[in-house]
Amino acid sequence: MSLDGTLMSCLLYLHQHERVPASRIVNHAGMDKMMVSDLMTLVRTKLVKRKPNPEDGRSLLLELTRLGEVITNSAVLKIEALDSDFLKKVKDIASFHKDLASLVA
Repeated sequence: MSLDGTLMSCLLYLHQHERVPASRIVNHAGMDKMMVSDLMTLVRTKLVKRKPNPEDGRSLLLELTRLGEVITNSAVLKIEALDSDFLKKVKDIASFHKDLASLVA
């Protein structure tokens, strides 16, 4: 199974926030509202399930399935290992953070 960065970002968001409306995930991932249908890829692949929103009958809440949790946890471990390997090579972490911040400013 191959997921693009946007869909992986959606899984990571659900991993941190549990049940959330699709609109919040779309906003977090910077997706166009017309791309909500892309989230259904995660439903079709059984990584995410939909549940009724008790606070708003017009929307559904999304949450990770057990498979989604396993895949997301595995991805988090791999990302953390890559980060650790990368940061071991940084000699001055404070300067590195300052340089990174200047890139996004």
